Amino acid sequence: YKIYTPEFQKNIEIHSDIKEFLRTNDYKYHIVSSGSHHSIDPHLEKEGILEYFENILALEESTSKVEKFKMLFEKGITPINSIFITDTVGDILEAREAGLQVIAVDFGFHQSEHLEAHKPDALCSDWRCVFQEIKSLK
Repeated sequence: YKIYTPEFQKNIEIHSDIKEFLRTNDYKYHIVSSGSHHSIDPHLEKEGILEYFENILALEESTSKVEKFKMLFEKGITPINSIFITDTVGDILEAREAGLQVIAVDFGFHQSEHLEAHKPDALCSDWRCVFQEIKSLK
């Protein structure tokens, strides 16, 4: 992870469609990640989208995403009105444990067959699908 993440972030650019979605929708955005603030925050700032995230809960807050979800719930975020977007089966399981709806994307870490076996609310192969599913699940 320590080798993969910095190299990945050095070569990745946040797609303009994602930036536009963040700017033009009234949703509240939060990040719950296994990464560290050291890698997340500067990347979002470099991409000009850090300001759109109300909370960023990273490795420094907890190693458990379930615990991080609980931290958000303590701030008034409700599971019923929240959607977690992920590319891993482990995240699907933790989001389910926290009572969240889940959109899985197969263009990240795990492939679609593996993700689909864990029954996310939606499975997407591109960002346009994710944007449509966010609007339909809300």
